[in-house]
Amino acid sequence: MFTIKQMVTITILNVITVLSILLNSSAIEEETGEDIDFDQELKVSGVGNAASALLGGPLGFSSVGKTMLCHGMGGHYYAGVFAVGYYAFYWAFGFLLARFVPVSVLGAFIFAIGVELLLEWLVNIKSRITPAEYYEICFLFLLMTLNFVVGFFFGMFMSLVVFAGQYANVPCIKTVMDGTEYQGRAIRGKFDSVILSRWGMSILTIRLQGFIFFFTAEKLRMDIQKLLDERTGDKRVQYLVLDFRFVENFDSTAIKKFRKLLRHAEEEQVCVCVTNLQAELRERMEEDGIHDSTHSEPPDPHGHGHGHGGGHGGGHGSKESTIAGKGHGALPDAHEALAGPHAFAPDEDFTALRYFEDSDDAVEWSSDQLLQGVKTARRLNFMKPDPVLGRFTVKSCFVGVLKYFRLGLGAMVQGQLFDSQVIKRSF
Repeated sequence: MFTIKQMVTITILNVITVLSILLNSSAIEEETGEDIDFDQELKVSGVGNAASALLGGPLGFSSVGKTMLCHGMGGHYYAGVFAVGYYAFYWAFGFLLARFVPVSVLGAFIFAIGVELLLEWLVNIKSRITPAEYYEICFLFLLMTLNFVVGFFFGMFMSLVVFAGQYANVPCIKTVMDGTEYQGRAIRGKFDSVILSRWGMSILTIRLQGFIFFFTAEKLRMDIQKLLDERTGDKRVQYLVLDFRFVENFDSTAIKKFRKLLRHAEEEQVCVCVTNLQAELRERMEEDGIHDSTHSEPPDPHGHGHGHGGGHGGGHGSKESTIAGKGHGALPDAHEALAGPHAFAPDEDFTALRYFEDSDDAVEWSSDQLLQGVKTARRLNFMKPDPVLGRFTVKSCFVGVLKYFRLGLGAMVQGQLFDSQVIKRSF
């Protein structure tokens, strides 16, 4: 009858055997310079241990010392067959021959193999690794001389900690672009392009990457919040597009930090668009209460197919808003852009959060809201008649053209585009 202590011991032995197979195979692969199929090694070791257990034998795995000895003597093929033959012969006739071999010779032979491996792994390796890694190896060597099992598991734990620390140094932000650099796939007219080149910085697209976990989630939140806080005045961000295309996964800590980022975005009146999020990850976020604020599928960027009306922005963002403290033109408020006639009252605290299947759709939708807000504000038509005479004069036209150039909208007053009534018809 098995006891709990025996079951724990058997479990520990199995875990150590599997890890030893992988670690020893990696060491053999490194020393011999040959590729090793780790899956095949595990299968062969499993079959061998199963057969050994049926015959009452102990667990076993590949030996680095014996493998390197065989490799050094030129044995590259059928080494396993020769090993089986050797043990079978020794089991049958070894006791007759062993008395003719001096014990000191066998001891010196094993000692030479140990010294060779010790020099390779403690002396020669020093120039190929970092000082921190070398100190770690020396510490583990001393610990394993006292207790092999404790040293083994402590080494695995240190490896996980070092890996997590180094992975945390990999930035989660892959690229950062604003609306003047990235506007999606839409082909826009010259008038819209000039507006986006002037006020496109209010759209910020951030592409994320890697695995976001407790080591990196807080740093990512602070980096994004810093990007939002640094942009003020004309550069104030009103649409934040987070692209999760290269994000492999995230843990519960990352979701909590994302909620904190959303609260900050609410305070700053920033509309957050989450794109390219895997279905499983989106379900996890929605289970945690982070829902699309419209409770509906995101509209087509140009208002087609969802009954939101034609034209840019699908009928959202009809109110007028200006750049904080500037008065140079108008930008749509992030919350007003979501408060169109087809929006629903959210059951969450986040009133400016949308999910999109693709980042291009999110950027195009944000650009449409921006364009519609500027056009609805009716503040780009600086060609106005003289307030005293009530008609256009040379002075009033010159002042209007000068305002276009001062705001960086000089492309609107070039040639036929300005001579025609395109600008007036746009309003």
